[in-house]
Formats: sequence, C-alpha cells, structure tokens
Amino acid sequence: MPVPFIAVIPARLASTRLPNKPLADIGGKPMVVRVAERARESGASQVLVATDSDRVVEAVRDHGIEVMMTRSDHPTGTDRLAEVATRLGWDDDAIVVNVQGDEPLIDPQLVRDVAAHLAAYPECAIATAAHPIHDPADVFNPNVVKVVLDAKSVALYFSRAPIPWTRDLWQPYWLDVATLGKLPSVPKNVLRHIGLYAYRAKFLRNFPNLAQTPIEAAEALEQLRALWHGERIAVRVTHDAPPPGVDTPADLERVQSLFSKRTESCDATRVTPVRCPFGGVCGGFYPHFTVAIVKSRGIIKRLREPSGQRHAQRCAAVRGCPPSPFSRAPCRRRRTSQASGCQMSLAA
Repeated sequence: MPVPFIAVIPARLASTRLPNKPLADIGGKPMVVRVAERARESGASQVLVATDSDRVVEAVRDHGIEVMMTRSDHPTGTDRLAEVATRLGWDDDAIVVNVQGDEPLIDPQLVRDVAAHLAAYPECAIATAAHPIHDPADVFNPNVVKVVLDAKSVALYFSRAPIPWTRDLWQPYWLDVATLGKLPSVPKNVLRHIGLYAYRAKFLRNFPNLAQTPIEAAEALEQLRALWHGERIAVRVTHDAPPPGVDTPADLERVQSLFSKRTESCDATRVTPVRCPFGGVCGGFYPHFTVAIVKSRGIIKRLREPSGQRHAQRCAAVRGCPPSPFSRAPCRRRRTSQASGCQMSLAA
C-alpha cells in the first residue's frame, strides 16, 4: 500500500548565483511549476509551494498549484517548511518531503521512495538518499557531500571531505589531490548524499528550536544539526545519480535545452500543440504538460496531470475515451460518478 505523504517546495527569489531562479522559464513554465508537476507525479497527497514572494505566489496559482506565503527571514528551506507544518497543523507522524525548488528534473519515484523509507524507519525523524560515487574526482570535490552509514543504513556523518577515508588506497597520494582524482576506481562504500529529505511533521515543528552546532557551521551542512541533537537519519541508497539541479546560469541553459529537445521530439512525431485556456501553451510536451483541452467526438474534454509511467487524466464526460493527442498508447478507463466525470489512464 502506498505511503501517504505531503510534498512541499520551498521557493525564494533571492539567489546570488541565479536571481529570480524559481521564475526562470523552462519550456514555457516557471521552474517552480515544473518542480511542482514532478512532485505531483510522485503521488503525494498534497503538493504545496512555500514562498516569500508575491510574484511566485501569482505564478504558481496561475498553474493551479497550492501555495502559501511564508516569512522572509527563514535562514533555511527547512525553517520555511517548519512554518508551514506549524500553520497547517499536520499530525506529528505526517511525512513531509522537502522537494528542492531548483530540481525540475527530479525523479518522482525517488521522492516516493524517500517518503516510504522514512515510514519504514519509525525510530528516525528524517530520511534522505544517497548513491555510490563512481568518479574519483567527485570524492575529493567539496561541493559533493558524502555520507557514511551504519549497518542499518542510518547516517553516521555527512561531510564535504572524502569519507570514509580508504587508507591503503589513498594514503600514498594524500598530498597530491590531482593524482587522487585520477585514480581508476572508487570503493563501493563511498556514497554521495542526495539533497532530498523526508521529515516527520513533529520534527519539523521543533527544528527552529534546535541551536546551530559547531559541526554544522564547519561543514555548512544543516543536516548535521539534527545528528548533533540526537536525531537519526535513515538513508535510502539508490544505484544511480539523480539529474543535476539548477544552481547557475549554465545549469539553467542546459535544462532549457533539454526541455526544448523533448518538445522538438514530440513535434517530430506529429503531436499537435494544444492551447491551454488556463494560462499557457502545452505544446504537446509529453509527459510534462499540466492541463490541456481537446475536442473529440464533438465533446470538449479536459486532460490533466499525466505522469511519466502512468498518466492520470480527467475529462468532463462520462462517455467516450479517445486516445490522448500526447500518446499513441491505448487507454484504460475507470468509470466514476457523473459528478466527477470519467477517469482514464494511459500506459506509457
């Protein structure tokens, strides 16, 4: 049975390397909207953007996504989530996933897996993810955060330093970082931390009361505050690295190019762009469109919220189940009440 969870996307406009980052255009939509669409595809029971900007509020609402205005003085995204958890009064054991607002390519399955991982570890207040490092240069890159686990896959420590230190392999070269970065392999127990977190709402509400710690200040890693104060962090180890996020103008250009190529691919298969009356042009961008209107058999139908492997679609009519203009796959219809219309799903 799927684990119920809430996805919250903290989004603030202030960014030193990429100003107005949440509103950056990606395939005709603001980046924060792209992230929210991926969060919806994860199966979250509620998806909410938490921001301190009226501009973000307006952009998110224009795309039918729930949004909350929060204070502007939060030092971290976790503090912003804490305000949301307090104001909305979620149950103590409610699972809240912090989906970073600069991850428009985040894998919905990873979001779902981290939530389920926390549910499987009742003794932990937080869950996160990690994957094996394969490039030796990443081991010695301080921008790549490493994590060491215990026998139960619970975090012992996070660091920007190369941990665990493989003495016999690395010690002969420890003063020569250039040589270390060119070694042919990386030990299997060297893991890169993925900055995706699931929290219990009770912990979130208490987080602002936890004093900053020496190790947190030294490493500039806020998860060390939780470890210092005795909280446990379960870590789900995945095989592959997630797509990189957007931190710089170069990152943004790369993601924009990727979305552009996907749109061109859809156009090449003669997928007709459909103008969306709710605020944009969907452009046939499969599978990342939000709302489209198509006319089939003389009936106007509303198609909404497809996701990568299975696409949930809602229409205004109980009868009729036309193929989607965004996919050649056959559809499987589930009848519902006339008030809610018919629900259809497509196989990817």
